[in-house]
Amino acid sequence: MLSLFWLSYSPRARAVVLFAGLGLLSTLITSLVFSTNWEYLYTESFNWPLAHPWLALARIGVAFVTAFAILWLVRPGRRRWGETLLCGSCLLAYASLVAYSYNLTGVMLVIPIVLRYWYKPLATLGLSLPLIGLGMWLSPGYLFGFTQPASSLETFWQATVSLFGQSVFAFIAFELTLRREEDRAHLREALLELRRYRDLELQHATLEERTRLSRDLHDTLGHELTALRLEVQRARKVQRDPPALAESLDRALDRSAESMGSLQAAVKALRPQRLGTSLLGSIQELARAWPSTVTLALPEREPALSPAARLAAFRCVQEGLTNAQKHAPGTALSVDVVVQQLDVMVTLHNVYSPPAVGKRGGGGGLGLKGLTEQVEAAGGDLQISTEGGAFCLQATFPLLELR
Repeated sequence: MLSLFWLSYSPRARAVVLFAGLGLLSTLITSLVFSTNWEYLYTESFNWPLAHPWLALARIGVAFVTAFAILWLVRPGRRRWGETLLCGSCLLAYASLVAYSYNLTGVMLVIPIVLRYWYKPLATLGLSLPLIGLGMWLSPGYLFGFTQPASSLETFWQATVSLFGQSVFAFIAFELTLRREEDRAHLREALLELRRYRDLELQHATLEERTRLSRDLHDTLGHELTALRLEVQRARKVQRDPPALAESLDRALDRSAESMGSLQAAVKALRPQRLGTSLLGSIQELARAWPSTVTLALPEREPALSPAARLAAFRCVQEGLTNAQKHAPGTALSVDVVVQQLDVMVTLHNVYSPPAVGKRGGGGGLGLKGLTEQVEAAGGDLQISTEGGAFCLQATFPLLELR
């Protein structure tokens, strides 16, 4: 059915479809095995519907049309009055047909359950009472009970008590299931909200620590290296002749310049990173600016990831491209982002030449270790493999909203 894909998001619709579907199924099985009331009363002969294909197909068709009307009524979004009128007419026709052909059990197991999708229990009961009266008026079995002797009246009351007992039991089971499904939905929302707060707290703590380290490095080591460079420059100007002194001072200047460059790179890396709200857009910008050709396979819609997971996913792509450029420049690169049922998978793949493997060494570098920690802190998982002459980095992150 067209509406089945969204049932996992609506606990009320899921409970309605489940119980109304069970009621339809039980009524369909009954109609395939037993003759209708009016056939039995007026012909006084047993006519097995399954022995007649057209009768069986007609009953199955009525059940499918009713099921489709229920799914259409409880689907999300607004419905036009014509749609509501058509689906409501289908349900009313089903109730009349079942009540006239069999009994009210098939009606009470379906119609009140569907009404409960929009109304509270008392309002549902009030709307169901006219259906009970209509069914009693239409059902030959009930009319037969009113017009026959005491033994038939006793059968009538037994059927009535049985009907209401089954209906009350089914309705109570439906209410308990509905409350359980709604409680589970609330717990799922609370869990997702708690995960968001946890990710924000972790991100806030990480940014504070990175900011503090960046400031300390800049205020202490940066100032000392700057002072050292100034002193060496002054000595280089005042020295007179010895070539050895000039060479030594030149080396000191080069080393201090390298130290300053490394310090600036470290400070820049420790500063809070601002990715923005679009992971896919950031990956596309990175691929366009990259010196090598990068093949992208991205979904159409932005995946629902936490800020920490979004940043970690971008860092995976960034670190993978950096390693490929360092150890296997000029090779083919591909980045795939796949949104699955429960998570998002980010995969980077490139082919390297055998000499590049020797440059990599045995295990992952400090960058990959730090990347693994960042991915795990965001609730994800990172797998790195170098089998089959290719480097593959694969990270998975949980979705905030399930598909």
